[in-house]
Amino acid sequence: MQTIAEKQATLERTVREKTAVEKELDRLYAEGVASNASEQTVSTVPVVDQLSSRLETADRERDEALTKRDSVLNQIARNDLLYVSVVDYSQYIAHMAPGLNFRPVAGPRS
Repeated sequence: MQTIAEKQATLERTVREKTAVEKELDRLYAEGVASNASEQTVSTVPVVDQLSSRLETADRERDEALTKRDSVLNQIARNDLLYVSVVDYSQYIAHMAPGLNFRPVAGPRS
């Protein structure tokens, strides 16, 4: 049978070993987390690059679409002004030369 002193020594040795194992586990865990984090970072880099590329492409396409839209709206405005000018001029000619049997262009579109 063990004496109290031997039991006390065994208990202290067991506590020291337990503390050493916990420290080793903490170290291994920290290294594993760091290793996994670097692996995850490396594996997410292509995803981030791909998303960044898609975002840049979408921004560029949006800017091009807005430019085209503005161009079309400006062309529509110029065509409307030209149409109104032609209608006004044809009405002016019809009014100034009634004997020519000139038919003016129809009025403004609605």
